[in-house]
Amino acid sequence: MFLVFVPCALLGYLVSLLSPGGRRRRISRSGVRALEQLDRMSGIEFEEFLRALFERKGFKVQMTPPSGDYGVDLILTRPGSPERIAVQAKRYHRKHTVGVRAIQEVYAGKDYYGCSRAIVVTTSYFTENAKQSARKLGVFIIDRDQLAEEFRHQQKNQHKK
Repeated sequence: MFLVFVPCALLGYLVSLLSPGGRRRRISRSGVRALEQLDRMSGIEFEEFLRALFERKGFKVQMTPPSGDYGVDLILTRPGSPERIAVQAKRYHRKHTVGVRAIQEVYAGKDYYGCSRAIVVTTSYFTENAKQSARKLGVFIIDRDQLAEEFRHQQKNQHKK
């Protein structure tokens, strides 16, 4: 499976969850609880969750306006790096898949905001056409299972503190 190169610092843990051939890992019980928490979030709460997640990963996060955002919800920068990364958050019910339009929007929005990379993160899954479009356009995608594992990992680290 072709994977778009994303700097290791960018969600290194999530990238490690991607397995060859697109196989999914089984979600642990704590991962299931994490999904339930994600499912109860509003769209704005999900964007705030992602903001906090990326900040913990060392990014400076700028949130775009709630409407008229050109398909970009967050803009990530790393201190000392000129690279800007556009992120679109899709807080959907797990049965509502994310289609090609989300990929196209963030791809166009990244240029509008002067970003060199784009990511779509969802609490659901992507259609096959969206996955194909993301590969072709170089948009990194993070689905429900990958997000749940990262959420679980974050909660585990918080309990250690």
